[in-house]
Amino acid sequence: MQDDVSSVFQIKYIRQKNSGLTYTPMYSSDLNTLNFITFPGSESITPIDNNYELVCVEAPVSKESSASYFGKVRVDY
Repeated sequence: MQDDVSSVFQIKYIRQKNSGLTYTPMYSSDLNTLNFITFPGSESITPIDNNYELVCVEAPVSKESSASYFGKVRVDY
């Protein structure tokens, strides 16, 4: 989704199916504080094989904002 006032911030990662792991995409606008919050975007899934899938999460961001965004995926078991 792109228009004159917004762009897309996207996180892609590979997720293991039926592993019992919980994957939480997160983002921050500042690496100094390491204050990452849960990514608010919508998720789309593309199967890779019987064990793995590609997950893409994206959310609109303002083009007018000069903020940088950093993403990570927290994995819990």
